[in-house]
Amino acid sequence: MTYGPYFQTNSMPRHSLLGRIYRAHNQTEAVHHIMRHLKKATPSQVHSVALDAGMRCPLTSIRRSLTVLTEDNRLTKTDALRVSPLGASEHIWSIQ
Repeated sequence: MTYGPYFQTNSMPRHSLLGRIYRAHNQTEAVHHIMRHLKKATPSQVHSVALDAGMRCPLTSIRRSLTVLTEDNRLTKTDALRVSPLGASEHIWSIQ
């Protein structure tokens, strides 16, 4: 089940869920801010900037934020690929 920018994948008490939703929203807005600065970037590039800025979040949270922003028509997932630091291909997202 999805609650805004938070994907509920396990049973969790309401008070815990509300905190996670709030943090996910803030992370998504931070990712959008980073993308407005970078214009085009892979999830790994956004994650690197986020870490440099002091955000503590896993790469999967960055990917979730990119997905939410794409669904909100605030970003576009391009067909272009770039090799990640771990050697995997990653799509490049661009700001709308």
